[in-house]
Amino acid sequence: MDDVEFLAALDSLEGEPALEDAERKKRLAAMRTLAPPIARPSSPLLRPAGEPIIPRDVNRWFLEAPPNVDPPARIHTPPTSPARTFLVVFIGASAGAFGAILFFYDRLLQIIALWTN
Repeated sequence: MDDVEFLAALDSLEGEPALEDAERKKRLAAMRTLAPPIARPSSPLLRPAGEPIIPRDVNRWFLEAPPNVDPPARIHTPPTSPARTFLVVFIGASAGAFGAILFFYDRLLQIIALWTN
């Protein structure tokens, strides 16, 4: 289908006529009554009494922790020792070798039989 045929087919399609301004406003007004009202609390949310409140105009980039506030949790821990890292890698490699032995058990028996002869 070339452009001329496509445009002719497009012109032959019938669509809904454009709504008049009054009809459009009437439909929008009908839809507004269906929408639920937005629920906004009449008063600010109440906070627990023990929680400190920092006023908005206070500089929050202080260097010392404010009173009655727990220090932030530590995210980073000291690096592990090389021996512990080696032990974890060695255990993982041993487990992988053991799994390979179980998986290729029949082949392993053939290799051992060849070595013993």
